Amino acid sequence: MASVWRPDRGIRRVVVACAAAAAVLLPVGATAGSILMIGLGVWAVIAACALELVYRSQ
Repeated sequence: MASVWRPDRGIRRVVVACAAAAAVLLPVGATAGSILMIGLGVWAVIAACALELVYRSQ
């Protein structure tokens, strides 16, 4: 049987990628004392949450 392409898989992968990026950037930024890395990690969390909210509303 042919696999069915569902666009929600792509959204889910982006959300997981943003969360994974945040999981790496936040502790590394805190350890290194880099405000830029912490800021990028926070924005990755915000992006993941926003995408998840939009995804869940459908």
